[in-house]
Amino acid sequence: MKKNSNNKTTRTRYNNVYKDYKGVIFFSVCLGKDENGKRITKKTRKSLKTGEPFQTTKQANEELQEFVADWKRQHLTVNGGNSDMAFADFINNVFLPYYKKTVRLSTFNRKKFLFVRIITYFGEKVKLTEITSVDCR
Repeated sequence: MKKNSNNKTTRTRYNNVYKDYKGVIFFSVCLGKDENGKRITKKTRKSLKTGEPFQTTKQANEELQEFVADWKRQHLTVNGGNSDMAFADFINNVFLPYYKKTVRLSTFNRKKFLFVRIITYFGEKVKLTEITSVDCR
């Protein structure tokens, strides 16, 4: 049986922004995995601000970027917004559990030693606010 070519979703120049076979613009993004390993996804055909359908792919991409930034701010806060947190505590208690949910176990096990080296470089007691972009380079 031949597939109907009209029932396809086409990609746009923006990642995670698509047009369906009717020409309706939407975005669909995977935000990682929850504690049970189930994917967290968001798909919408309408603006989250106005509730109107997207008019352009650029508009959909801008909303997507805002949505992802807001989601990360809400779900990846540093110890409830505590900026006095030590870098090692952040890596061990916040980042690594999140990272483990977003990658395969084999990838996590291969990369884990890198985070130990980074913690060793910065030291156990260095606070997040003390790390500069020069240190990261």
